[in-house]
Amino acid sequence: MQHPLQLRTSLKGRTRRLQITIGDRTVTLDGHGIDEFIERLAYFRAFLLPRVPDDISATHRYHITIDPCWYVESNPSMEATVLFLRHVGLGWTGFALPDHDCREWLTQLRAAANCIETPAFKETPQW
Repeated sequence: MQHPLQLRTSLKGRTRRLQITIGDRTVTLDGHGIDEFIERLAYFRAFLLPRVPDDISATHRYHITIDPCWYVESNPSMEATVLFLRHVGLGWTGFALPDHDCREWLTQLRAAANCIETPAFKETPQW
């Protein structure tokens, strides 16, 4: 028997909370509880099939964070650069980019930045 999942927000004082109901069971979480829940879900999701696709879907509507906070540090013991990005809903997520991949990534970022700095098409104003 499948139980429908229901999500509702509630306000207790000045704190907004999320109520998660499955069947006749309800749990209420604040922001910290949601962070812990999302982190645990991500851990379990990593081991489930089907795997998260390697490619981006052209039809999926991704939630994009504009101008995210980020932090980068070198990790010589892993021979990698660790990049942390902050998503407004998912929180901080870290990625270890092996040095050889990091160089390719920098090349692609520089190419994208060059497109921003020097547009391929400059229109001359018609007065």
